[in-house]
Amino acid sequence: MTHRHRVSFIVLSSALLACTSVEPAPHEPAPRGLSITVSPLELSDVIDACYAIGVANDAGEPVWSADGICASQYGDLRGSVSYVGTCDASDNDPSDNIGTEVAHNTVTVELEGLWDQDGLIDEDTWVNPCPVGDGCALTVNCVENSDVPVTFNLTISRSAMQGFFDVAVNFADVFCSAKLDTCRGDEPMNLLFDANGERAPTVVLALACTGGAGDATDTHLYRQDIEIRCGESLHASLDPSAGPGNAYSDIGDPQLTTDPDVDDAVFQYAVYEGHESLACGAVSCNKNYWNVAIGLDVGVLSPGCRIVTVATASEGALDNGATPEATTYPVIAVDATLVDANGALLCQQLGLDETQAVHTAYTGLDEPLAFAYELGVEGDVVDTHPLAPPPPTPVDRCVVVVDQDGRVRRFDASGTPVWTATPHSGIVFGVGIDAADNVYSGGLDGFVRKTDSNGNQVVGSGTDWPVLHGSTVLDIAIDTEGNVYSGTADGTVRKMSPSGVVLWQTNGLGAVTSIAVAPDGSFVYAGGSDSVKKLDATGSELAGGWPFTGFGSGFVRGLAADSAGHVYGGSEDFTVRKIGPSGAQIWSFATGSRNDVQDVFVDAAGFVYDAETSGRVRKILPDGSAAQWTFTAPSGNALGVAVATTGHVYSGGDDKMIRKFAPDGTPVTSGFPIANGASVRDVAVCR
Repeated sequence: MTHRHRVSFIVLSSALLACTSVEPAPHEPAPRGLSITVSPLELSDVIDACYAIGVANDAGEPVWSADGICASQYGDLRGSVSYVGTCDASDNDPSDNIGTEVAHNTVTVELEGLWDQDGLIDEDTWVNPCPVGDGCALTVNCVENSDVPVTFNLTISRSAMQGFFDVAVNFADVFCSAKLDTCRGDEPMNLLFDANGERAPTVVLALACTGGAGDATDTHLYRQDIEIRCGESLHASLDPSAGPGNAYSDIGDPQLTTDPDVDDAVFQYAVYEGHESLACGAVSCNKNYWNVAIGLDVGVLSPGCRIVTVATASEGALDNGATPEATTYPVIAVDATLVDANGALLCQQLGLDETQAVHTAYTGLDEPLAFAYELGVEGDVVDTHPLAPPPPTPVDRCVVVVDQDGRVRRFDASGTPVWTATPHSGIVFGVGIDAADNVYSGGLDGFVRKTDSNGNQVVGSGTDWPVLHGSTVLDIAIDTEGNVYSGTADGTVRKMSPSGVVLWQTNGLGAVTSIAVAPDGSFVYAGGSDSVKKLDATGSELAGGWPFTGFGSGFVRGLAADSAGHVYGGSEDFTVRKIGPSGAQIWSFATGSRNDVQDVFVDAAGFVYDAETSGRVRKILPDGSAAQWTFTAPSGNALGVAVATTGHVYSGGDDKMIRKFAPDGTPVTSGFPIANGASVRDVAVCR
């Protein structure tokens, strides 16, 4: 049977203190805690499970390890365990970047064994996703004086001896069998009809699963494309949701497709799908099956050609057809050679886990697998269909900076310069990018200027660019429709169309030091030193709890807004604050003395980032309770920060460096940091 274990870790950091005279004294982790919980979802016949657990710091040094952690002693007498250890919150890696306040610890779990009422379960009857000597590992940040949860989910595949299939394994309470047959006995299987109307060599790839006694609609099957590969070449890729019945036809049936490639090795394939009743021990259960027969023109194939695919099953539909996150989920992997060295079709009948050709494999803890096709049952109707492709993986496309020398510079995500323009005659204080990668900038010369995606300044040509403001432009923002907003030192706020037409302007109180626009078109700006005002999409000032005057003395230098209407501000009063849509403060985060906040950014998950005069860049938790990580530059002030959809963080400051960080705060060292040659005043990323 398959048993899914949830292994949860709470990593409690230990603040390490080294006392020194001439040489530093060795340090050890203080007895803070790593709380480990193993929670099986289904362990009906397993009464004990034992684990070995270890933690190593970012230098690879063991912090602690323990084995023989068994449910019978540390858990629920079935399979769950709890255990407490430590992690090391120090930065122990001398090769790490100076200033990084991130301590990576690696937590490793090894499953030592499973027990039932008869004793230790034979290892030949189950597949261990985290075996001794090759356990499952996750890297986490050990945060000083904080609890850091880490979760391992292990789904364990064990042979099910019900005897209703040749070989069956249980996927989280769903029993499955799979096989690949290329012959009957010693004779080729001639099943499907070729172009001459003759039955020709056929291979059958079968998959059948049941949720046991109950409703077959709970059981869902999943497949990827079935591929015929010869060496590194893809010879054919077959959609297993075609049919039912023959996938290719020449009779013009609109429900069928003709062979898309008459020269490939597949002359026909057919899909068979359905559900049936059968005996599961003393009770009946329902079985769903999804079989594919593939007719092969063996003469087209070369020696060593293979059939390759992956399948799985679940009780209930998988979310978007993807295996669960942070879970070792079992799949059936097929990678079988079809043609021998003489060019003949191999005669083989391959059951599940008899060989590596058709075997149970596991997804990685951090590598969920999205399937392309699904079989489900509605009433008596069995339906196989393609799944919508998963959303594209976000990628960093570019970062743009503006600097002390009047320049606008674009780099790709690897740090390679794309172009440099010098549209301004003095310091550039603000920059924004629209969806078409046009760059808008403003600065000391009193202009807002537009630079196209190729680095060319837009002047006239049916537009009103550049737009003269007559006062220093201190910040720029862009809305989702490409409208441009600016704030100037004389207290004016403007909204301009993508072509540079001024749509409205309003005068605030004092210099407008920072601006931000929300997805609904509402607009906030900091003016009159420590106050934050909010306007609607037409430029009318909103009342209620606005303006917000909760900041202390000093200018508000950074503003951001999220999709829910929350506003985030950072000030020279050494705080970052979250303000509700009605203008009421939700939380305040103190940065510490002499840490003026110069810029603020909020991501889609609610994490808040700031740039500070101490050279610090922080990632603050959505509830404002603590910083998830902090980076401190060796010198200078951090003046700008922006975050890509991938979670990568970009910053710049008057140390003349452009930096990039991974989502966990680790500085990216490939292509970064970039020596800019002039103080970086603001940063933006391509959408």
